[in-house]
Amino acid sequence: RRLSLKKTESNLSRKVFTSNGITSITVDEAYIKGAPATRGYYLGLLGYNVTQDQVAALSNDASVDALLTSATELRQIGAVMHSTPVLLTQSGKIVNSATGNDTTNRDDYVLFGTTQGVLHVVKAGKSDEITTVGNTAGQEVFAFVPQEMLAAQGKAFLDPPQTVVEGGTSNGMNNLYYGVDGAWTAHTEYVYNNVDETFKVYDTSSKYGKQWVYGGLRMGGSSYYALDLTKMAEATDNQPRIKFRINPVTSSVDGFATPSDQTTRYANLAKMGQSWSKPTIANVQWKGKRRLVMFVGGGYDSGYETFNYDQTSGVGAGVYMFDANTGE
Repeated sequence: RRLSLKKTESNLSRKVFTSNGITSITVDEAYIKGAPATRGYYLGLLGYNVTQDQVAALSNDASVDALLTSATELRQIGAVMHSTPVLLTQSGKIVNSATGNDTTNRDDYVLFGTTQGVLHVVKAGKSDEITTVGNTAGQEVFAFVPQEMLAAQGKAFLDPPQTVVEGGTSNGMNNLYYGVDGAWTAHTEYVYNNVDETFKVYDTSSKYGKQWVYGGLRMGGSSYYALDLTKMAEATDNQPRIKFRINPVTSSVDGFATPSDQTTRYANLAKMGQSWSKPTIANVQWKGKRRLVMFVGGGYDSGYETFNYDQTSGVGAGVYMFDANTGE
């Protein structure tokens, strides 16, 4: 299914979000017009084919408007290399039959990250409508871009320049980015609506379960993110909420009240390498109570990309456990 972009389809708009701490921000033309000018790289995600030089020349709202008037269309997503797609089911009904249990009217989605630096969620379609003409299967629900991607690889949002190689041209290794290439996982809890006999992540009767997703960047960085997608299928108030971000670069966790002993408690986050681990979500016994936690490995030390590397830093040598709700 083609990407729905704002530029040429006035009745459709691609929903792109980025982050500021744990605040989810809509990436649109108004946001791009704010400082810094490097936000112009986001235009590539909104469907505008602009160059790096054009982004560098943006200085005010008028220059942005002028560029949008002249830019051609761009539709692209990055490669999916190590971010195994995750099936997310928002609702469904379990039915009994002579041959056993089955499900019907499932509302399914697929989550995956790409080397472009974007986490995508697309509709897999409702199970009872998947063969119907005009079904929504394949339609993108939203794209989430961790803010650190803008600084690390904003050029990946643009149409990559061609490199001359033997036999033709190629985007090739000279333009290789890693982005959001880590393996993600989901933790889902359902509530039961006894009126329509359906299991749902979110029920309008004010009781709701959970659909939280967790993942890293692999060679795109060292952060881990947790997003709340519980209300993703709702008509309003459905944008992803950022629960927390594990940030080894600053040895901190964005997402909950800063503890008084943060400096000592999180000092060892500096020992985390690139976020290669697929998070494991589990309940543990903690001080006499059940607690939902996220386990990840210590990460990959990129020094090993050099064949004769002799590590002395200890980066990656550990297993970490965080609160799966707050990131503590």
